[in-house]
Amino acid sequence: MSNILFINLLFSFLIGLLLYMPISRLYIILILILFIFFNIYLMMKKSTKEKLFKNIKTQDTIKHLKELIKNETKCEEVNISKDDERLDEFEKINLNSEYNIYIKNKKSSFDPDIKNYVNYILDLYSNYENKISSENAMRREVKLSKIQFVSKLRILADKFDSGKSGHTRRIGNLSKQLALDIGFNEKYSYEIGLYSPLHDIGKVLVSSNILNKPGKLNREEYEIIKKHVLYGAEILQGVDWLKIAWEIALYHHERYGGGGYPFSLIGDKIPVSARIVSIIDVYDSIRGKKVYKETVSHDEALEKMIQMQNHYKYFDPDFFDIFLKNNEKYDIIFDKN
Repeated sequence: MSNILFINLLFSFLIGLLLYMPISRLYIILILILFIFFNIYLMMKKSTKEKLFKNIKTQDTIKHLKELIKNETKCEEVNISKDDERLDEFEKINLNSEYNIYIKNKKSSFDPDIKNYVNYILDLYSNYENKISSENAMRREVKLSKIQFVSKLRILADKFDSGKSGHTRRIGNLSKQLALDIGFNEKYSYEIGLYSPLHDIGKVLVSSNILNKPGKLNREEYEIIKKHVLYGAEILQGVDWLKIAWEIALYHHERYGGGGYPFSLIGDKIPVSARIVSIIDVYDSIRGKKVYKETVSHDEALEKMIQMQNHYKYFDPDFFDIFLKNNEKYDIIFDKN
């Protein structure tokens, strides 16, 4: 039986006795008033505790448990820890929980109901923490699997890029840097860097004779190679977490001013991810060595890209301006990869 219930029963019993005793009604009224004020005080105290309990469930659990314990015991300081610590001037409160409570200079007793409640909340919090830890471990494992899967596809894509390694790796690093320079957050920039190397994955379904042809492609061959964006989208479609990779594969040959392929989209109708990778793909393709061309310098590549932009509006103008302003970064990244 709780202390509050016992006191209320005692008050009720006393008032019942007084009603049968030859005592002034004034005294009985005074006792009744005292009884009413006592219960008002208890209700206010309960209301404060219920408010604290609500905060515990909806906000920072440990913080509000400390506040509740401090308010209940009138102590100077509360420490809650999973570790079995030896703290000077602190009294350890024993609970059936993974957590230990340490109280410094308490002035009031720890109400059993509050103690049970604290123990209950700590058990819930401990289970929640264990669940989150398990879920985080699972997320890390899934994330690692995704990275490994994308890396294998990237290696496959590299083999079909004239047999030269490095192009897809550079595309990833350069695209991530451009996304950061534009102002995208770390998460989105990381995803651009992870998935952009799959931009030409559709080339695995294009004849190697066309891909590795040393001379200029004829019209028929060019139409065949243009289909690699559709092939790439077909390979990547239907997987939610590959949506950005799918966008890049399908749209990275669209031109901001129109006239690109496969759909001749214009301006903002082209996904942001594809607009970023479009700039980087052209830059790396101009600079990199192919079966039909030798490498060119950074400055020569920029000059050619500026001409393309002036004549055909190849790139998102805002993104391209940022690329040009930070061009030295991309020269360094290209050389390192």
